[in-house]
Parts: sequence; structure tokens; C-alpha cells
Amino acid sequence: MEVANPSSASHAWWLPVKHSPLIVSPRIESLAGAKVCTFTDPNHEYWNNEVIDSTMLNFEAEIIKKIPLCDIDQLDTLTWPYNPKGEYTVKSGYQFLQMVYRNLQLGQSDSSWLKPLWQAIWGLPIPSKVRNLVWRAAKNSLPTKKNLVRRQIIKEDYCDLCREHQEDVKHDLYSFPKLDEPWNKTPLWNHTNLKQVISFIELLKTVFAENRELALFSIVMWALWTH
Repeated sequence: MEVANPSSASHAWWLPVKHSPLIVSPRIESLAGAKVCTFTDPNHEYWNNEVIDSTMLNFEAEIIKKIPLCDIDQLDTLTWPYNPKGEYTVKSGYQFLQMVYRNLQLGQSDSSWLKPLWQAIWGLPIPSKVRNLVWRAAKNSLPTKKNLVRRQIIKEDYCDLCREHQEDVKHDLYSFPKLDEPWNKTPLWNHTNLKQVISFIELLKTVFAENRELALFSIVMWALWTH
């Protein structure tokens, strides 16, 4: 990987993980517009672990630090990871968009990269009613206003309480401003960081990947939903 002149690294699709290459670590003001070379030493010979560890979520930091850096001065080359030849085609682009849509919507079939999370959810030592709620939330099947609009049951999907954001699963269970207090009571969940992930499934993936007490997280989530 050549890093001298890459495009912005913030919230970009550059992790070498085929099914989830998007950086989900929260955006930091001081690194706005930062490039990949921001995370290396001045000569781009090795990763700057201190910078990476202080700005990236743990599981993303570990992935980044394992990316080999090119020790030869050469121009950047664009490679499309969804084609064996590394070349973009309309067919592979269409297949990629279908995959992204399925992963975001979590529709009829489960992606293989989510199986460890599903197994973790159903293996949690918590009441079955709580596991079921977490499962439904991860599958985006809770009756949020956004889902009700999608099903043409109602016409408006903004939260009745804040009137600023769409009422989706993440908003209902985590990012609604008045929920800051209960979530902040547990330092493991570092609310200001996790709040900026793009979807509820990404939130669950982060809690699971970083061993942030998924069982307790699920219990709190159930308590908020039922009260």
C-alpha cells in the first residue's frame, strides 16, 4: 500500500475487509481531511501506532496496523477488490451495490460476515425476550417510524420528541439525546464515540468486536425499549 498521496482517510472505504471496508471510527476535528499518510511515520515506512490507537476504534486499529506498507516510492494505483483482476466492471459494481444494500437493510438472507454476531447474540446469557429484541433490532424489524413509513403505514418518519432526526432503530435505542445519561453510566460504551457509527448494526458490531459487554448492553437496550 502506497500512502504518500491518498485521498481523505476519514470515513473512507479503505480497510482491507471485503465485506466491510468503511471506516466507522468517529470523525475527529483535528484530523478533518486527514490522509492515510497521517497515520504513518514521516517517511511512510511504518504505521504510527500511537496516532492510530488514539483515533480509531480498537478493532479497526488492529486491522490497519496489519496492512503492509510499500517500501518502494511509486504512484498510487486504484484497485477494485470485487473483481479477481482488480478492475471495475459494471457487473461487479452492480453486485457490490446489491451486497451493500442487503447488509444495510439486513433483508432475507444473512451475510457470512455477520454470522459471528448472530451466534454471539443467540448465545448471550440473558432472557430469551431480550435476545429476541436484539435480533429484531439488528434485523431492522422493530416498528420504528422509519420502518412504518417504508411499509406505507404512516407518512412521516421524524421523531415525535426531538423533531430533528429520523426515528430509526439506532435513534430509538441509542442516539436519541435524552438517552445519553443511561448509556454514559458505563464507561465501556464510550457514548460519544459509538454514537457516530452509521447504523445500529454497526453499533452492535463494534460492541461485540471490542468486547464491550454485549450482554449488559442488550439488557439496557431492552429496558429502554420497554419503558
